Amino acid sequence: MPDSHDIVEKLQAMVEFRLEIPTNVRIDGNCFTFDRSPEGRGFLFNRKTGEVFSLNATGAFIVHWLLRLTPPSELPAKVSAAFSISQEDANRDVAEFLSEIWHMGLLSE
Repeated sequence: MPDSHDIVEKLQAMVEFRLEIPTNVRIDGNCFTFDRSPEGRGFLFNRKTGEVFSLNATGAFIVHWLLRLTPPSELPAKVSAAFSISQEDANRDVAEFLSEIWHMGLLSE
């Protein structure tokens, strides 16, 4: 029977793998209209399907830089500086956001 330390290590490895930041993804600017409010929130409008996606300030910030062809690996540093959060938190936030919008079909390779 595995001890609790082994289980915790395996779970941490799974989480770290799942939250890996992709290296070559983009949002197709020809398919989406992006807008940000003065408060920093935003939305993406899919011109092909008519779907609208609401974004919090962090999500809008990330999309802003993705549309400017910023490599995903550079996003955590930008998020960390802009929102005064640790690099670890920024890595997690960016990875979770990219994973979420990937599953929604908003990113392509």
